[in-house]
Amino acid sequence: MQNIYDVAVIGAGISGLAAANVFSREDLRVCVFEKSRGLGGRTSTRRWGSSESFTRADLGAQFTYARNPGWQDFVTSQEGMRRPASDTDLERERFIHPEGMSRFAKSLFDFSPRPLEVRFETRVIRVERLPDDGGAWLLSCETPSGTSIFSKARNLVIALPLPQAIDLIDQSREKSKSDSVTLAKLRNIPYSRCIAFVGIAKASENFHGPGILEVKCSTENLGITGIFDQNEKGLHSGKSTLVIHTTPEFSLANWEVQQEVLAEKIWANACSLLRLIGKSPFRATPEVRVVHRWKFARPERFYPDGFAKVDDLGHSIGVCGDAFAFGGMDGAFASGEALARGFFRGVIV
Repeated sequence: MQNIYDVAVIGAGISGLAAANVFSREDLRVCVFEKSRGLGGRTSTRRWGSSESFTRADLGAQFTYARNPGWQDFVTSQEGMRRPASDTDLERERFIHPEGMSRFAKSLFDFSPRPLEVRFETRVIRVERLPDDGGAWLLSCETPSGTSIFSKARNLVIALPLPQAIDLIDQSREKSKSDSVTLAKLRNIPYSRCIAFVGIAKASENFHGPGILEVKCSTENLGITGIFDQNEKGLHSGKSTLVIHTTPEFSLANWEVQQEVLAEKIWANACSLLRLIGKSPFRATPEVRVVHRWKFARPERFYPDGFAKVDDLGHSIGVCGDAFAFGGMDGAFASGEALARGFFRGVIV
């Protein structure tokens, strides 16, 4: 068993990395546990092709607002940062990174005051308080190969979508125990689903679609919330690429549909939507079609505070993420920072 970390952060999305950076600035030894192979969570950017010629697409978040001053300073400091145009009238300015939205998470990692230790492909399946070991937390983890890993930390932060955070807490406590007031409130925040379709045209073709089209309601039950031309948005990408997001209702109804059938259905609905609203049709069909399912795409409402302190496992756990305050990437960042600062004010002990 390795040395005890000062803080264990579960989740390497924007909120978890923001919290880890604050802890790092105070010279605490931090370890971030991430079940996937990369940083960013729902800011995922995927690449196709070789290192010399590749295509990018943002599967999750397409933009970020900057309602938090710290996040605004961070975003606007990014090299090449852009403010994309939109077919939708916007009350607030929003931003993208030309290398993809996951670049913001990678920059948070790179700009950490001291190197962050991140354990990728490590899923925390249970946490347990050890009163005989200085009150440390024992984290039981699994890797894709099935290997069990154990780590210890004096303090614990969960920076996951709330259903996943609650599931971890439930797996770690006695089944007979009733929820604390805080946990009960968190449990009542539902998340909606989203299916992301990626279409990549042949090298010689261009979709010439609507650029950035955001649909405020489900027109004729076509189930489309947005069509995002990745090249028009400002991504540095090779081939003409579209990302299409579906409504929560469409996503839930089609969640188990086979991949190829689902891709064809979403593409057909997008083409029908353009005709319905009087937009010019696409001038190409996708050579590559990819579907990605987001089970916890976004919270449907928000916890009123910037973070939560949960005491259901006998000692305080900090919970942060995009379900707190005002949501989004900027809200997730603000939540992570607020939690870490609350730690130093003695709010989480």
